[in-house]
Amino acid sequence: MRAYTMSWRVVADVAGFNRLERDISLALGGYPGLKSNLKRAYQAANFAIFGETGFEYSLHEGARLFTPWQRIGEQAPPQDVSEFFGYFDISPWSRNEQYYLVHRVKSESDQAEIIVYDFATNRRNPIASTQTWTWQQGAMARWVMFAGSEFVAFNTVRNGELGTQLISPDRSTERFVPFPLQAENAHFGKIYAVNYRRLFANGSPYGYSSACKNFEADLPPGEDGIWSVNLDGSAPSLIVALSQLMQCEQRGVSATMSEEVNHISVSPDGRHFVFVHRYRDRGRQFSRLYLARHDGSSLRLLLDDGVVSHYAWLTSHVLVAWVRKTAKHERYVLIEVPSGQCRPIKTDRASRWGDGHPTFSSAFGLVATDSYPDRKRQQQLFLFDPEMPEVFELGRFFLPVGFHGRARIDLHPRWSPTGRFISIDSGFTGARRNYILDVSGSLAQWRTLFGKPAAAG
Repeated sequence: MRAYTMSWRVVADVAGFNRLERDISLALGGYPGLKSNLKRAYQAANFAIFGETGFEYSLHEGARLFTPWQRIGEQAPPQDVSEFFGYFDISPWSRNEQYYLVHRVKSESDQAEIIVYDFATNRRNPIASTQTWTWQQGAMARWVMFAGSEFVAFNTVRNGELGTQLISPDRSTERFVPFPLQAENAHFGKIYAVNYRRLFANGSPYGYSSACKNFEADLPPGEDGIWSVNLDGSAPSLIVALSQLMQCEQRGVSATMSEEVNHISVSPDGRHFVFVHRYRDRGRQFSRLYLARHDGSSLRLLLDDGVVSHYAWLTSHVLVAWVRKTAKHERYVLIEVPSGQCRPIKTDRASRWGDGHPTFSSAFGLVATDSYPDRKRQQQLFLFDPEMPEVFELGRFFLPVGFHGRARIDLHPRWSPTGRFISIDSGFTGARRNYILDVSGSLAQWRTLFGKPAAAG
């Protein structure tokens, strides 16, 4: 197997899918089951024709790739043990970058082990395990502020209740909240929760099948939605109900319709959050982007046409998001909050690879995002400044055909607090692994070429 290095170059659409293929994909977007089966067969056929024998990954010449266990001097886990982090809008690092979180799953096990790497002492500490996890998001594990300290937080079932487990890194303090974590609002000392049982029943790859006594998949729309949960122990409250969303849209509700809320993202100042309301009716799927104040008030529909996929906050007033109205109008855009005004980013090149998972580094003012596998089963990792025309490739990573559907591996780039590192998940060795890229050398070249300021960290 081969790895390559490369200098800065503009991302070119050399192996991406063409307009006709995207039109067909868009037409099938409302039928996720059929689309998944056809997509798998079509990608396998393309790889058989265009695949690059022996390719594993390529990196920009200024970047360095390593695993968490290499960072502390340990051996790799066995090939049948998966180690990964999860979603793109959560950081595996503690705020001082000493601690680093991953999930470990043994082959055929229904348990995910929560691992804390301590980069100061070069130790790997198994901290807990949970049966409530998915390949895309893990157990929503992250670092959460509580009582003035950082805690590992993750979803689990305890005494028959689905909720959030908080554990200090030294395991001396624990706390359980009987509502499952979806997002944290550190400014107000609370988390937001959604019904993962409903997600699973609706066929979402983000839901949990584990039985519990505090959540049902078929809760009435007036009793389900988004909960605000104070970590100090005060009573939680349902702040956005599913029934509100359909009334807000003034759309008819059919007997065959299923709906859910997901992907809550809190603004940097904690004053607002956005989320996706997704519903399925007669085999077709629709999604819309909503905005609300931190307490659920001032609910506003931001995007109501086509598809809104993944997004990240640039500031407390601006989002970058991937949206699709038609195959000719699918791209990254900037959304002004709370007006809802939408405008394209400065470059068209960032949109050529299709949907991705954007995350923002305030230290450099750069968005890191990825792509789904192209004809060669290669995923792109690249950077762009929303106000500049240049887009540069940081790396490409091979994804074996066996990783598909719910078990696929998205790169899901995540910046470290200082902006020096980017965390990704990948399967280029044939095993699901987590990697860290030291991009400080690459970003030094970026600053030299384009006059970007030095990192704040």
